[in-house]
Amino acid sequence: MTLAERATSAPPTHLPSTSDHFVSPQSMSASNGGPVQSVGTRSQMLDACRAIAGLAIVWCHVATTFNPDDTDTSWIIGTFGVPFYLFVALYFVASGLLRDPSRSLTGFLIGRVKKLYVPFLIWTVAYALLTYIKNRHEGFQFSAHYFWTGSYTHLYFLPLLLGCTTALALIVRPAARHPGVRYALIAVLVAAALAIGYVDVPHSLVTTDAHEDVTTALRNYLRAAPPALGAIAFALYFGRPGKRLVVPASVAITGLVVTITCVLGQMFGKVTVLARAMSGLGWTLLAFGPWRATLLRPLAVVGRHSFGIYLCHIAFIRTADAVITRLDIPRDSVPMQAGVFVGSFIGAFVLSACLARWPATEWIVGYEGEKVRKTLGKA
Repeated sequence: MTLAERATSAPPTHLPSTSDHFVSPQSMSASNGGPVQSVGTRSQMLDACRAIAGLAIVWCHVATTFNPDDTDTSWIIGTFGVPFYLFVALYFVASGLLRDPSRSLTGFLIGRVKKLYVPFLIWTVAYALLTYIKNRHEGFQFSAHYFWTGSYTHLYFLPLLLGCTTALALIVRPAARHPGVRYALIAVLVAAALAIGYVDVPHSLVTTDAHEDVTTALRNYLRAAPPALGAIAFALYFGRPGKRLVVPASVAITGLVVTITCVLGQMFGKVTVLARAMSGLGWTLLAFGPWRATLLRPLAVVGRHSFGIYLCHIAFIRTADAVITRLDIPRDSVPMQAGVFVGSFIGAFVLSACLARWPATEWIVGYEGEKVRKTLGKA
């Protein structure tokens, strides 16, 4: 899940550029007039990684819907997705704000509300209506806490991203002007992420008798705190007004190893908040890798719609769940679950792509939709 990557003029001289650690030789040659990956040019590798993260998240929700007990741990495969989207989104927020110092903070935040919170409200109403259709005898329900929890669990990500965006917007420009302050903030954020990451989810959030939606949202926000703090630190360190971050192949491969290690460690060991954050960081390093190949193009096209896929895939899973329940089909059937997974992902992709094609509906799938139509053939 990211903000639109806009092509703009050269970085201003009165704002110091952030560190160029791990930048590829091609990017580093820009100062000598050599080739450089433009900020406005989409990265095939990054979009491909978005697509794979979207696939993993869809499977996570299919697995938890049809295997709610603890015997199936395959849902953990998708837990790197949300941390990854946070790292990437906040990196581009920081780069965008540094690239355009004339943009007012108020205007920026109003734009974030329009692109994040308004779609959040639309999808909250949509999922509340879907619940009503499924359980008409209970009547239409829209609780006050939906304004921050959403009417379905995955929607919490949008208020979370809006909060992180706001926090980052308040500090990124002052921090860029004062390197000492920037490094101090990064140290504090990393320390806080590690401290929270070592704390288990409070037992009260697992066994509480409070409203289930509220409990689930609080649990999700707590689990997302370490990657959110880490993502802000990552954005402060690597965000830059010019070139996009490109890491060497060795760093990208190391990131892949970290993600696989953290995911498998949780599947066969203990699920931890810190491991989730690290798996997302690892996938982020892979996403900023230097590769560009024809094989990545189909995934890259799908990845451009990853935000929309995230928002709407639950509608297809819940519809399939209702049909399967009505037809009394065994819920633990592997072919059935595979079919729901494939159908939900394809359905979500098609719906997101259709909504993104028209200006009247593109905002429903978030801030990336407006760029999809213009870049559809530029993978």
